[in-house]
Amino acid sequence: MLVDKIISMINDTIAETVDAYKLTSDSVDDSGNYIPHPLEAKTDADKLDAIDFGLRESALNVMPVTLIETAGSTADEFRPIDANRYIRVPTYPALGNNLDIDESLVYAVYYKALSHLWSGYGNYETKANSIYANYKDAMRDYFLSMDVQTTPDAPVYFRYSPDGTSWHDVYQDGDIYISIKQGDGVWSNAIRFVGEDGAAGSGGGGASAFTDLTDTPSALTADKWFKVNADGTAIVETDAPVASLPTPVFNGEWDVSGSFSIYPKSMGDFYYFVPNGDTTIDIAKDADGYYDMFSGYLFTLVFYPSGHNVTLAFDAIGDKTINSAANAVFVRLFYDGGDIYIYDKKEF
Repeated sequence: MLVDKIISMINDTIAETVDAYKLTSDSVDDSGNYIPHPLEAKTDADKLDAIDFGLRESALNVMPVTLIETAGSTADEFRPIDANRYIRVPTYPALGNNLDIDESLVYAVYYKALSHLWSGYGNYETKANSIYANYKDAMRDYFLSMDVQTTPDAPVYFRYSPDGTSWHDVYQDGDIYISIKQGDGVWSNAIRFVGEDGAAGSGGGGASAFTDLTDTPSALTADKWFKVNADGTAIVETDAPVASLPTPVFNGEWDVSGSFSIYPKSMGDFYYFVPNGDTTIDIAKDADGYYDMFSGYLFTLVFYPSGHNVTLAFDAIGDKTINSAANAVFVRLFYDGGDIYIYDKKEF
């Protein structure tokens, strides 16, 4: 869908909101003067920024096929998928161009853009999240098939046969064929590993054991996996893949007030504060004017206002004051290497 169409849809929604607002008493002051609605001040540049926010939010929630790149691509990385694939940075929306996202996710971007333009459009978040859920369900089999084809550390299996048609998992005397598959892939065609003139099962100049082959390990090591080497020319041993997740960093501040700075540095940093007076928390930049974090990081701020005002201060979205009446406020923020976005915000 063209970016122009999304802008037109946003303008129509804003027009309906403003028209309804003009019929309320909130639209005039005590002297009868008109009070403009905040949405009336939104420019096309604001709307394009909001659409860009929707693109990035969508790329964060699901894996749009349009944005998937493989290792070796020169496209800027937004977030990794696995060792061989990543989600690239969506192209910033420009009038006259198509939106850089799967067509099935266009309306999710539209809903996210509206929620970003005005807090009163928060109900559109639910509609966007519903589209994300449906997208994941619809694409589950597709991504599972991709994972089977591209998993680099899937185990390698072998089977043996005396005639290339009947197979068993353990080598037996008389076997002269072998077949190989990786992970949940398909078995290879029968490969004869005993020479044409060799007696079946006796070796006959060919291999009678897996370790006798020229493109396999010469000895087997316990608890190792097999994989095809980087050149695609041999089977080698490797360690089983180990999943690793970032360890959250918990930073606590009690009885704080006034103004102070924090410097998020790690994926999953978790900050919590209990103020004893009005407090301003600055998400600080380094001397070169950049946030002192790595691209693609999520971090979380938790506040217990206890009746005091708590203000978040950073350039990306301007100062935001937390509801002082809330018992606890959770704010998840996403850093993309240049800007910080509020990813989620809940008050209890």
